[in-house]
Amino acid sequence: MTRCFRRKAGVTVRVVGSAVFLADGEAGSLYRLNETGSALWRLLERPVPVDEAVAVFRAAFPDRDAADVRNDVVGLLDALLEEVLIEEVPVADEERRSTPRPARRQKKPRP
Repeated sequence: MTRCFRRKAGVTVRVVGSAVFLADGEAGSLYRLNETGSALWRLLERPVPVDEAVAVFRAAFPDRDAADVRNDVVGLLDALLEEVLIEEVPVADEERRSTPRPARRQKKPRP
């Protein structure tokens, strides 16, 4: 089963020019993301399974080795998780939120 991540609530984001900074108020830490980190941060606006994040970056960098892309994405997710800027969420919860429910048939009134 793939892991799924999302942004941690309470992390402040500031964009200055092309630089993206994350501030963790609890730890009092400030982090600067490179372009790849910034792109991943945008993806994490909602819960994202690792395989989906890897697929997005594979599409963006088709000439790069697939294993290298996976390692880079997983490494960045692990770094963000270690700094408590993102959190892991159960995949089942994400699937429930992203899977639309079928419309219910309305009962016809009886005459």
